[in-house]
Amino acid sequence: MIGTSFLELIGIRISITLLRGITPLSIIYTFSLPFLPPGFLTPTTKLLSLYPIAEAAFYFLIYLPRKYTLQAAAEHPPLPPSSERRTLFLKIVSTIPDYRTYLQRWFLGAQIDDIKRDNLKEFLRWSLFNASGSWSEEPDGEEQEGEIEEYLSIVEEQMGHKFEEGRGNAECYRLTIDQVRMKHRPLTWYIILTAIDTLTSIRLAFSGYTYYSRPLSAFFTTFPFRFSTLLTTNKTPSPTLPYWYRPHTSKTTLPILYIHGIGIGLHPYVPTLQTLASALPTTGILVLEIDPISGRICPPMQKKAEMLASISRILSHHNYKKFVLASNSYGTVVSTHILHDSELSSKVDSLILIDPVTLLLHLPDVAYNFLRRQPRRANEHMLHYFASTDQMVAHTLCRRFFWAENILWKDDLKGKDVTVWLGERDLIVDTAGVRGYLTGSDGFDRGGVDGRVLEFVNGEWETKDEAGGRLKVVWGDGLDHAQVFDEKKWYTRLVGDIAGAAVAGGRGQA
Repeated sequence: MIGTSFLELIGIRISITLLRGITPLSIIYTFSLPFLPPGFLTPTTKLLSLYPIAEAAFYFLIYLPRKYTLQAAAEHPPLPPSSERRTLFLKIVSTIPDYRTYLQRWFLGAQIDDIKRDNLKEFLRWSLFNASGSWSEEPDGEEQEGEIEEYLSIVEEQMGHKFEEGRGNAECYRLTIDQVRMKHRPLTWYIILTAIDTLTSIRLAFSGYTYYSRPLSAFFTTFPFRFSTLLTTNKTPSPTLPYWYRPHTSKTTLPILYIHGIGIGLHPYVPTLQTLASALPTTGILVLEIDPISGRICPPMQKKAEMLASISRILSHHNYKKFVLASNSYGTVVSTHILHDSELSSKVDSLILIDPVTLLLHLPDVAYNFLRRQPRRANEHMLHYFASTDQMVAHTLCRRFFWAENILWKDDLKGKDVTVWLGERDLIVDTAGVRGYLTGSDGFDRGGVDGRVLEFVNGEWETKDEAGGRLKVVWGDGLDHAQVFDEKKWYTRLVGDIAGAAVAGGRGQA
């Protein structure tokens, strides 16, 4: 992630403008070819014309049809029982720091007076009842309506505000229902991505990692094409989830499962993975590779149950009975699913969450900052163009991302050794709020626990829970989202935490 300086802003805006300008110029050139003088089309110009023609064809024949099909409605999870809904709602209302700000962000900056009872009911139906449109006509709709009225009354009581009857001008943000907002990427970008992917594969291979690819029959389902598929005989036991793997031969450490976040695949993580391999030369490291969040054109993200089944098959294939789970950003969503699965959770010895997006996920920060914020600073423009509006990333977050499935509560961490890395300047997550939630302080910066001042020694805070688990929070001064992987002093320290967990876990198994 780049910084926020003026020069970086100019650089990223120029880069984005150049990339976005390729396609319209190619289309203009292609459609003007029949009208050019006959002498213009020499053998050389004909050869050079192939590229703009390919760009134009890529836009009309690939991007536009996919943009249309990816708008299809999301398949929402089954409606949970009323007891679970009520428990979830009470957790939500107990962790909202400011109700007015909370509602205004979920209603895209609307004034409170523009949010009326029907607006709020619509939001509650989507967020708690998995409603895919307006109100359900199912037989229990009347009972659910009463439940919503109860929740609305609690919100009014907490806010000290009575919502007017009817519908106001506010627009409720429902990311799994609203339009999937995406922007076209030219073929040039995918050529660049191919070069990055090739370099990443070479660097990982030289660090002892072996690629486990999908079957050859899946070669043409992902673009840019994964040429590593043609160069390896190792096939993933899950036909939809490739990965990189280093064998586990250690008798004194636990193996590691690493899950990356949204971006351009594993390239940003290579220095960290190389350092981890050097620190633990006999420890197994399994790195999942999730194409829909890696800038590629590919099939949609697996559903939760499918992803867990794929991971379970891969872990069984490599005999992972206990392991250290480390994940970054969107990878913490998959980690949350693992923790909520009784079989897989029992195999997780310890957990390292880096820039987690799942803690306090009911607050609007992650959804709004990633998908709806208008970029102004350099890092925001980089996030917006190269991540948020990528077609498969946008589809994943708008059609396969259900917050009630993905949210991670502090109670879910009890009994396990957990390290949480937070960046001070994270442009996606309200890390000060998450820090306060984890440490038990009220907004953290406004004071300590029960009047005591919270102490962060060398940027770290640690406690133990009643179930015997250890929670450590690491505060990255000056770090933006995922910048821990950019600087050696930070990722070396992160590797120390991951390696320490693997060693401690191995000691516990001895």
